[in-house]
Amino acid sequence: MPFNGSGTFNRVYNWVNDKLLGYKISSSRMDTEFDGIATGLSQCITKTGETQLTANIPFNNYKITGLGVGSSRTDSLNIGQVQDNQFNFLGLSSGSADAYTLAPSPAISSYQSTQRFTCLIHTSNLTTTPYLQVSGIANPSTNAVIKKLNGNGSEISLAPKELVANQLYTFQRNLTNTAWLVLELGTLNTPAFQAIKPSNQTITLGVITKLTFTTELLDTHSYFDNATDHRFTPLIAGWYFINAGAKFIDGGVAPQAGVVFVYKNGALLSQNNIPFFDNGDCSIPISALVNFNGSTDYIEIFCLTGGTGATTIGGSATDYSTYFSGFKLNI
Repeated sequence: MPFNGSGTFNRVYNWVNDKLLGYKISSSRMDTEFDGIATGLSQCITKTGETQLTANIPFNNYKITGLGVGSSRTDSLNIGQVQDNQFNFLGLSSGSADAYTLAPSPAISSYQSTQRFTCLIHTSNLTTTPYLQVSGIANPSTNAVIKKLNGNGSEISLAPKELVANQLYTFQRNLTNTAWLVLELGTLNTPAFQAIKPSNQTITLGVITKLTFTTELLDTHSYFDNATDHRFTPLIAGWYFINAGAKFIDGGVAPQAGVVFVYKNGALLSQNNIPFFDNGDCSIPISALVNFNGSTDYIEIFCLTGGTGATTIGGSATDYSTYFSGFKLNI
């Protein structure tokens, strides 16, 4: 072999020695010498790509520079593509709510355990079983359902609208390669809502009365009912900050008293009151940290007027004098 196994090319003959020894030039010796050169050249890598490697090439701690941009699954990547996260961030998803699709280029050929992609969700999910189909891989509804991990590390279903439109999410295959697990990025305080009373509400003196909030200023997940029960029922478990206030309109009679209550599941959770007020309207705020189970727990706001008291709770479409709001804490 022309190469000695360590990268050194060995000649077959030495023409100076042949001259000194009196050897004449012969076709057989010339063919032997040049056949060795031809064999050696055939073992080299050509810059035109005409030859293919037949073994691993050790680079002895040297770099390959000027590497082109990889575009197929069998290509190499350059550092720029890694820094740009070119193959993991896939932009905006497509498809419909609960049937999301992603189309990486080049396409993947199968789902693999711990495989990960990041994208913007184009629309919120409507059910508890949304799925993500990547590169058109078949049977997405059975092996590509999107789930999340609870505090115990168990896989559980998403709540409706838990994926928020135009927000960034990372999806990773679980260890059994049977579902996508969603990892939320950023610090979204959602679900969130704010509702107000656009007009006054008359209440009965001495009777605890539920306040009605018919105008929504914000409701990210449609978890607030502004038509029937006027309650907030989040379908995503966790701790929430609840904030409310009621404006008691001066009835022109003194003394007056007002109380605002937070009720959870029909039972008193918190209250705030002003024992007596006179000569003007009175606004009473209240807030609470509330833990919701993500299914049946709900919150309502009640009030009470006493003394000879005011019997009107003020409402306005412009100054938000009586309001009810809340949002999930990212803890």
